[in-house]
Amino acid sequence: MRLEQNIQQEFSIVSNGGIFSGDRQRRKRSAAGALLAGAAFAFPIAALAADDPVAEDDEQAGSILVQSSRSAPATPTTLSVDPAAGIAAVYSLDQDDISGLAITTANDLLRAIPGVQVADLGNGGIPNGVTIRGWSLVGDGVSVRGIVDGYTRNFVSGPNNNGSNDLNILIPEIVGSVDVIKGPFDTRYSGNFAYAGTAIFKTVDRIQNRASLSYGFYGRKRLVATIGNGDDPSLPTHFYFAFDGLSEQGRRDNNDQDKFNAFAKVTSRITPDDVLKVGFQLYSNHYGQPGYIRTDLVDSGQIDERSATDNNAKGWRRSGTLTAEWEHRTDSFNFDANFWVEREKDYRSINRQDIGVVDSFPQNIAQNSRWSTGLGFHPWAEFSFGGIEAILRGGAEIRGDFAKVNRGPGFDNELVAQPTILNAWTGFFSRADFTVWNPDVYAELSLKPAAWFKITGGLRNDWFNYDATVTYYPSSAQTGTPMALRTVKFNTWSNEPTLHGGIAVGPFLGFTLLGNFGEGITSQNINNAALWSNPQLDPTKLNTKEVVLKYDNDALGLNLQGGVYSTLNQGELGTDPLTGLQVNMGKSIRKGFDIDGRLRLYDRGGTSVRIGANYNYLYGKLTGGTNTGQLYITGTPPWTAGWNLEAATPVGTDGQRIRLSVQHNFVGGTYLSSGSVTLADGTLGVLKNKDYNRLGFRLTYERPEWRDLRVWFSGVAYGGDRFAEMATSAVGFFTNSYTVKGRTYRVANSQSPFRADVGVSVAF
Repeated sequence: MRLEQNIQQEFSIVSNGGIFSGDRQRRKRSAAGALLAGAAFAFPIAALAADDPVAEDDEQAGSILVQSSRSAPATPTTLSVDPAAGIAAVYSLDQDDISGLAITTANDLLRAIPGVQVADLGNGGIPNGVTIRGWSLVGDGVSVRGIVDGYTRNFVSGPNNNGSNDLNILIPEIVGSVDVIKGPFDTRYSGNFAYAGTAIFKTVDRIQNRASLSYGFYGRKRLVATIGNGDDPSLPTHFYFAFDGLSEQGRRDNNDQDKFNAFAKVTSRITPDDVLKVGFQLYSNHYGQPGYIRTDLVDSGQIDERSATDNNAKGWRRSGTLTAEWEHRTDSFNFDANFWVEREKDYRSINRQDIGVVDSFPQNIAQNSRWSTGLGFHPWAEFSFGGIEAILRGGAEIRGDFAKVNRGPGFDNELVAQPTILNAWTGFFSRADFTVWNPDVYAELSLKPAAWFKITGGLRNDWFNYDATVTYYPSSAQTGTPMALRTVKFNTWSNEPTLHGGIAVGPFLGFTLLGNFGEGITSQNINNAALWSNPQLDPTKLNTKEVVLKYDNDALGLNLQGGVYSTLNQGELGTDPLTGLQVNMGKSIRKGFDIDGRLRLYDRGGTSVRIGANYNYLYGKLTGGTNTGQLYITGTPPWTAGWNLEAATPVGTDGQRIRLSVQHNFVGGTYLSSGSVTLADGTLGVLKNKDYNRLGFRLTYERPEWRDLRVWFSGVAYGGDRFAEMATSAVGFFTNSYTVKGRTYRVANSQSPFRADVGVSVAF
């Protein structure tokens, strides 16, 4: 009986795990799984993978930093509002998964998820790139909706990019779970900026008192501490304070960063059915801005790959955030209610021109001051009729952003009051004072006529009210001649309904078939000329279709998934090769397939080895637009691939163990121009990156009886085109010894060939 219980426990963990299955005391969730061919693959390794797990004591399983608050695992055929129960390709990480990652920026939390591509833009505390299934990385993650404790972190009409997804505010040690929905398929979690999908982060409700200190390459020093009333689940109220301090010099010139991050949370069960969670965060980050250098100058030996375009450029962000969540749970009626308010100020200057002529070209300066607030109510009811189980959920949310954004040229971090000469100046000039309201409503019905069958349909509608005053210079990019200064005022409404639906059939001998459809939207950008000239513009829209086949074999610890998808985008934003300005390139299509698998190779006597691999292919092309002959979608990788390893083994006694986690990601070279352009060498062609790869690992020694001691060594190595993770194009407007008018150059930041961190952590 004991062995049978242990086997069942292990099977439950593996089949509902994150990217890596963790200790047996943790519950994991996943909507990952299957490919039909995986059944044939399973049998040759059965003898190795099916070793009977051996019972472990709680201490031998490894100490638990965080207790999961999830009541039950979820699958696509589960009748639940948990994102992991969605009929889509949903992937999950828990605290155990996160603790094994080599993390340089907070976006690295997502690197372990198959098909999710992450870019460290190498410019201090700015939002980094994150994308799913072929969306550009350079736009600060604008195509992925990032939600932290119910608050969507994307900047509406951000000073640099609309929808900038700033995840730098996350403290990885207190992130309890991450759910990533690949596509706009969940009725509640789609909405604005969920073009490529949604990443849902939840901070833990209770945590150990713990402190960690780490040192790394390039002067990186980090201190993290959590202090509270502990992780005893019997307490009716839990509270803790988390502090994250980071200082680093950075690899490149003018690449330093100093970050202070303080977070406090109180979780209280106010009635048997109700839990209230209140979080408060203070965040401050000051950083250098090395800029994006031209790779052709690096290749010719004129500059070093660590050079900065401007050693005086800089940035900072200061914010205070309050969030509140109310969870009500009964047998029939439930709801989540959430509220947030944030005060945020930030500044950024960056020189985007060529090294050697910085005295002649200004910095691009952006100043942003805003309040963001919102309130949401999300009820659902579980019932049955005619023998059919059902969930009816709906909800409403309203968000308001009240902002002032000044963008313009400057010298020595001082804005030029009235730029009137160069197009390079006026192309980044606008002053906007605006309010954006975004109310939305949604409803979704899920029916489960049988244990192996579920169908879901939903409707959502988002409204946008723009009340703005914008001052800007219309100009001719070709001649660099600015027209008269213009101020526009508008107060307009727009809205966009979206449909969502899916079907899940299974399991049949471990197989589950999923089919779903979803529509995504992106709001218009107040800092973009398209809205200034036509304030009635509706949000841009796309639709995505997906078919996924899963295979889960608990006896083998095998999970496979294969899926095909197609996305039609009604308005692809890209860079005009003649002007360097962002324009609507017309419709585009993305279609491809994903395949990934995970296997428990060995699990015996406390030693476990689990591996995973994935491959993602994408065909992406423009289908029309004003720029004839342009076909490629810029910044979109044609393929990605990866493998991962999670291994652990006991050493000595008293629960000591060593754990190794490895993630190796490969990315195909992306196009940086959508069609033929005049390149830096004067030839006609397409600007393109080469392939690159990133290997991250973390080796940890754990000794629970010594104040839960953990000592780790982690590293990241880059191979191939180390400029390719963050690369875009720049168009020369002026003729000098470096730049030729009309030619297109690749500008990028290089990644370090290798970087490493060592750290120690203890409980107290």
